[in-house]
Amino acid sequence: MFDVTTLDSLKQLTADDRRELVEELWLSLADQPFFPELSDDLRQELVRRRDEVIAHPERSRTWEDFVPEITAEVKALLDERLADDEANPDDVMTWEEMKAELRAERGQA
Repeated sequence: MFDVTTLDSLKQLTADDRRELVEELWLSLADQPFFPELSDDLRQELVRRRDEVIAHPERSRTWEDFVPEITAEVKALLDERLADDEANPDDVMTWEEMKAELRAERGQA
């Protein structure tokens, strides 16, 4: 880990510079393989699930099976939100209002 003074100095960068730094750091992770340690419980659960799929493939679903279902659920939620916004236009917040509210909640006003 790095020391707090480094973090404090990074916080002094402009928002654009911090975003650029985060992007560069994020992209640098693509070059580094990441294999987190699995707990024994998680490893056993993964083995159990694999064995279940092998023993009963008819019970399994592929990602492609889920996509239409998930898409329909998201569309329904968005349609519901849009209908609510249209029915209550005075309650709709602009992006700037939402950011200001979040900053105020975090004490960053």
